[in-house]
Amino acid sequence: MEDIILADSVMDHVHGAAVHGTMLYEDGRNGSDLPVFHNITIENIIAHGGDYGIFLEAFDEVPVTGLTLRNIRIDGVVRPMRSMNWKEPVVDDVIINGKSFPRPGGVRILGVPVNGETVKAEARACGGAMDFMYSWQTSTDGAAWKQAGQGERFPVPGTADLIRVTVTDHKGNTETSHEYRVFPKGLSGSDWGYEWQRLYCRGMWEFPGAIPADAVITREQLAGMLLPLADPALRWGGEDGEACSEALRIAVGNGFIALERRPWPDGHVSLLRPDGHVTRQEMATVAMQACGVNYRNASCTMPVCADAALVNNNYGTNVARALYFGFMSLEPDGCFKPRRPVTIGEAAGILNRVADFAGI
Repeated sequence: MEDIILADSVMDHVHGAAVHGTMLYEDGRNGSDLPVFHNITIENIIAHGGDYGIFLEAFDEVPVTGLTLRNIRIDGVVRPMRSMNWKEPVVDDVIINGKSFPRPGGVRILGVPVNGETVKAEARACGGAMDFMYSWQTSTDGAAWKQAGQGERFPVPGTADLIRVTVTDHKGNTETSHEYRVFPKGLSGSDWGYEWQRLYCRGMWEFPGAIPADAVITREQLAGMLLPLADPALRWGGEDGEACSEALRIAVGNGFIALERRPWPDGHVSLLRPDGHVTRQEMATVAMQACGVNYRNASCTMPVCADAALVNNNYGTNVARALYFGFMSLEPDGCFKPRRPVTIGEAAGILNRVADFAGI
């Protein structure tokens, strides 16, 4: 796709994205030649609403080249921009949801914050290359925050219970990370594995040792792990006569977990099924819904695996993408095992990778 001009347009009611381009369509990686996005100019655009303002991504091997974004005003979107693998773009006078681009994005703290040890921050340029300044804050209650240091690396004070980092570019644009729990020094060397420590610091799990990692995870347990990735304002408010956690209602409202209509032995039909299990093909959909990237406008595909015939068609696209992004992987025999229930330990690994991708 090359020599494209989108200019002098007003879009009053956008559903997906005002500007959308991805190489993740059905045959995107097939064959000897990869797709090419080259010489694309988008200027003098006004748009309102949608999931994204600008969604434009390319494979690592073939970045977008010759891209120009100029004089663009977009408002009312859920997520302003997804800019993946842009090579030397020209971005000038682009404002989405009141924020100017390029700007910092994907701000997060790496590893496990531990009292008395050093952590590192990471951020990416959203819409162009730039250098950043890092400013760290600490808190004991999540309400009052105080400045505590500068720089990409930060020694965590022994008194801190929570930390976060703010990234600033040369124009003064700022983005702040998710807040992270600090792991107590004495517990950092305990039998809590790294993945459980990372989930705890992100606020995605409370007591890693309380449930065996090889136990099958329930829908309600999974919903609790997904809370930091969800918008709490999106809550399923229906009733089906079954008690469940607020987390499960929020996970359903955000589209992470689907309602079910499986009857109980007594004939009662539950929509929420808090004690129900989650299959691997269902988990692929959970991962893709929770990772923060919406592929609603992209075409459907099926995964390449030895048991692809066992993957239900309505799950195939998300299975293929969950494998592509590395959220999930095949078994040693090349099978995906789409109908096998997901264990708690497996969910911990998947959701840590999803959270990394989502930038928390």
